[in-house]
Amino acid sequence: MNDFLNVEDLDEDTINAILGLGTAEDEAAQLESQLAMANKLRNQAGPEGRGYGGIYTAASPIEHAVHAWQGIRAGKDAEKLSAEQDALLQRQTDARQKFFEAMMKRQQPQMPQTGYGPQPFDPSEIY
Repeated sequence: MNDFLNVEDLDEDTINAILGLGTAEDEAAQLESQLAMANKLRNQAGPEGRGYGGIYTAASPIEHAVHAWQGIRAGKDAEKLSAEQDALLQRQTDARQKFFEAMMKRQQPQMPQTGYGPQPFDPSEIY
């Protein structure tokens, strides 16, 4: 019995899912760095006033508005990236499950279906 999977035995979805496992780690690392940048932007300190020649000038209302908008946008981006991470994890889980199922099919012995010799048990044949 051959211990390896035969590509002809697999459907296209299973092949694509298994191949996708090879790039999943890179995609996860990219999402993680993007999420870290979004969280850094969301938690950034607000605008501060400035002092020139002994005169204090408060931060502009426009600076506060831009900071608030950036925080809101970064929060939305973080939620989106978190959902993408969850979807990636689900795709990885599904692909691993398909691979496991394909391996289990490969390991099951195939009994010839002839009319001779022992046959699989059929409960409907009980008197």
